[in-house]
Formats: sequence, structure tokens, C-alpha cells
Amino acid sequence: MEDDRGMGLLVTSYKDIYFINVYANLDFKPVNPPLLGFISKFVSHLRHRHDAKNIIIAGDFNMDRRMDDNPRFAKKGTYPTNDFFNAILDMGFYDCVRKQISKPIQTFRPVKGNFPWELDHMFCTKELYDCLKRINVQNTEELSDHNPIIADFDY
Repeated sequence: MEDDRGMGLLVTSYKDIYFINVYANLDFKPVNPPLLGFISKFVSHLRHRHDAKNIIIAGDFNMDRRMDDNPRFAKKGTYPTNDFFNAILDMGFYDCVRKQISKPIQTFRPVKGNFPWELDHMFCTKELYDCLKRINVQNTEELSDHNPIIADFDY
């Protein structure tokens, strides 16, 4: 699924693990979350039509929970980015990075400024989360302005 706002999702599988790969344009506003609706729809489809228990949602969300503290991204007293990520957790997913890294970690190096944005994320279902042995955010300055999240599951 892609649309003209630069947002895209790719759903694929390997054996009994399903992957929802995410790309969200930075202009995307989580207050009116079409992305969340699509993710929810695909998760529901995988669970009901494929009896999927092992699902990973990962990619470049171009959103950081700390954006809610910045008036450029959120009106004072609102929490659209946190609401977005909390909705994913409410669907029964777990934040893979937070399992081993408690504070935000830089996954994006902006051209302007030096704020350590965590724009890339990985979530998985409980079954996979319990098998997560190691998570690493690797610095790949020579390849991209984003650092990939690499997870090792003992599955």
C-alpha cells in the first residue's frame, strides 16, 4: 500500500512470522492517523484470516515520542505521537528497543541540527518479544541518514 503523501506499508511473511514494514512521511500528522488505521487493518487481517501469532511492525515511522514536547510537532497539552505509539501497544505489541535500551536512541541523523531523533521503531507480538535476545541500533553513516534496528530472536 502506498499513497501520494509518501506513506507506505509492505506486508510480507516468512514461515509463520508476518512483517508489516512501515514508511511514514515526516509531513504525516498522527492526530489524523491514516497510518494507524492501515496498521490496525492489516494486523486484524493477519490475525483473523491467517491466525497470525508472530507479527513484527517495523520501519521508518518518522515519529519520535519526544515530538509531543515540541510545539513544532504538537499543540500544547496534546500527545498525538504518544497516542499513536500507545495504540500500537494497545493492539498487543511490545516495543523491542525498550526491552533492552530504556532511553531513546538515535536512529536518524538530521542534516540540520543535531537532535538524536529516534524515528525508526520495531514492535512485535508477545510470542516474539519473549524470544528477543538482543537488539542493536547500528551506526551506518556511510549508507544512510538512518541507523537500522537489528534484532536477534531465539525463535
